[in-house]
Amino acid sequence: FMQGAPFIGNHETIGEAFVQAAENVAAPGAYILLGDEPSDDRIYYLNIPAPVFTIPIGHANPNTKYEYQKLADKTGGKMLQLTFK
Repeated sequence: FMQGAPFIGNHETIGEAFVQAAENVAAPGAYILLGDEPSDDRIYYLNIPAPVFTIPIGHANPNTKYEYQKLADKTGGKMLQLTFK
C-alpha cells in the first residue's frame, strides 16, 4: 500500500509532509493519509493541491478524528473509517 508513496514516516508533521511532497513529486489525483495521532505542526490546507482522504486509526482519540475530518473537509476529500475484526 505504501510502496512508492511520496512520504512515509513516524513523525506527526503532516503539514511538513505535504510541503515536502509538493516540492518533490507531481501532485496526485488524491492523497491518502493513514495515521493514529494529530499533527504536531501547522497544516496549510490551501496549499494542498489535491483532495486528502484520511483514515484515522486512533478511534479513541477525539483530537485525531477532529483533525483528520477537518483536513478531509478543507481539501475536498473524505474521512474514511477502518473497522478491524
